[in-house]
Amino acid sequence: MNQYIHPYQVFEKIIISGSYIEHYTYEKGYWVGWPKERVYRSQRARFRPQMVQESIREDNVRRTRIKIRRLVNCNQDLVKFMTLTFDSSFPSLNESNPLFHNFIKRITRLYPAFKYLCVPEFQKDKDHYGNIKPNGGSVHYHLLCNLPFIANSELKAIWGHGFVFIRKVNNVDNLGAYVCKYLGKANFDVRYFKRRKFFNSLNLTKSLIIDSVDKVRQIIISLPKTLGIFLEKFFEIEFFTKYLGMCYYKQYKLADFIKVADSS
Repeated sequence: MNQYIHPYQVFEKIIISGSYIEHYTYEKGYWVGWPKERVYRSQRARFRPQMVQESIREDNVRRTRIKIRRLVNCNQDLVKFMTLTFDSSFPSLNESNPLFHNFIKRITRLYPAFKYLCVPEFQKDKDHYGNIKPNGGSVHYHLLCNLPFIANSELKAIWGHGFVFIRKVNNVDNLGAYVCKYLGKANFDVRYFKRRKFFNSLNLTKSLIIDSVDKVRQIIISLPKTLGIFLEKFFEIEFFTKYLGMCYYKQYKLADFIKVADSS
């Protein structure tokens, strides 16, 4: 039985993903815990004009990028990058996704603590004139994972459908952005329609979302105000939306505890 949440309006929100802290401030705010409002919004979305669908898809890709970046920032043990390809052509996710999920089951039986985040991508097939074929190309899967050392021949046998490439990721400041490069315009391919644009294991650590006014204020007051040993990066931007009015966004990148300890 779902616990009832007394409706409240949110004007400020903090999202903590590992050492990244995001601070949102909204001019109009939005409501949380109001079932009737959620139903109204879902019904309203069904009647959006077709001309708006392109911007909706672009917004969905943007939201997916944000989700991936936050998950990766929360799970810093995802340091292996793996690509799974097919020997034969698999141009449909309907055919390839079950094979991928079977691979995940086999790996998890061998390594119960296995964690991953995966983005499927279509290869770009070209015709005789060198032009990229629309909606052509086979699927391959890009994963960030915590897989310990395993011989490539053994990993290829576990996959069983083609080539496997795996390596450790080094010197990448933001792994989330590194994976998100595969979520470009390709995700406007019709074969992604009503399909998940990424997969992840259920044992990943999720971002902490705080929208209580008092708690948000406490966190903001405690944050370092200048770049230095405790604060590595700072970014801010403002933008306008139809329903929230002016929105103000700030991102803080706190220094890792190890770096702080090493410099003392």
